[in-house]
Amino acid sequence: MSLWEENWIPRAKMRFPKSRTRTPVDRTRVSLRFIGVLFYVTGSVALMGHSWRSTFVVPLLWVWGEWLISMFMMIHGTFTRLSKGTWASALLGQTAALLSLWSGSPRLAWFSFDIFSLVGLLTLQYRNRRRSASIAVSLLAAMSPVAGMLIGHHAMHLGDQIVMIVIPSLWAQAHIQHLYLFWHSQYCQKVRMSFPLQEEKLKSRGLIWSVLTALLSLVPYYLGPPKGSYLAGSLLMSIGYLGATGLGIISSSSRRPSRLTWRQYISEAYLVGIVTLFVSQYG
Repeated sequence: MSLWEENWIPRAKMRFPKSRTRTPVDRTRVSLRFIGVLFYVTGSVALMGHSWRSTFVVPLLWVWGEWLISMFMMIHGTFTRLSKGTWASALLGQTAALLSLWSGSPRLAWFSFDIFSLVGLLTLQYRNRRRSASIAVSLLAAMSPVAGMLIGHHAMHLGDQIVMIVIPSLWAQAHIQHLYLFWHSQYCQKVRMSFPLQEEKLKSRGLIWSVLTALLSLVPYYLGPPKGSYLAGSLLMSIGYLGATGLGIISSSSRRPSRLTWRQYISEAYLVGIVTLFVSQYG
């Protein structure tokens, strides 16, 4: 075997492995593709109808740069142990973006906050996730309806409400209950308790949690005069995702939350549907 073959063959095996098992980094790349599509579409829609003035372009470039830095810090911290100062820097950067954009463009500040939360939810659902980071990002995403109440739902279109309110809140409740099942199964193994004996209670609690959090996420829509289009759209999105979440709980895949399951593909397909719906609202 020549020297070239000795150097190339091991590299080829590492680059093109025979097994189709996805690593956390590979799955993160897949999720980032969908996030990239969502970010590109929403950014393009935001630029439509606005002239290239510094009053709009400068805040937009600022939030994009800040979001990219925070995103890479969060993804890197998902699979490696970072110091508390590094995590604090990411959160402080996100806070600085919110405060700087809030006075000029509340929607842009809110959009930055939601994208930051969605990236965390899509990356922290895989193996080697950190428990503290998962809790923190889930709580951040659950705060999105509160931000919607502050801005005022009456001035928003249906596409904005779906992307900025419904998706983060429903994603947050789905991952919180998924982590609850995962941690409870670990606890049962630690104390040598039979997990299937407790599984029925966990299923009922998870479904109740899903329904309650979905209803709470719809509260900001109806503080003002009732609107039929908002009601139909929000109910349709809630029923669709709650159905997928319920199937994920009832199926046996919830007993193996660390493996790549069909539920992840449902989440990614759901995100593609949201992008399509968002484009159709402004098309």
